[in-house]
Amino acid sequence: MSLIQSGVITAGKLVTHRFSIDETEKAYRIVARAQDSIKVIITF
Repeated sequence: MSLIQSGVITAGKLVTHRFSIDETEKAYRIVARAQDSIKVIITF
């Protein structure tokens, strides 16, 4: 967290996938295969 707070790491660049709420099941499948994702976001 301190690296993000200090600006060394940009948190937005860690997001590898974005899904709508309608795609929640697909998002969870991606998360379960952790090798393919860093951060998954589900939007409303």
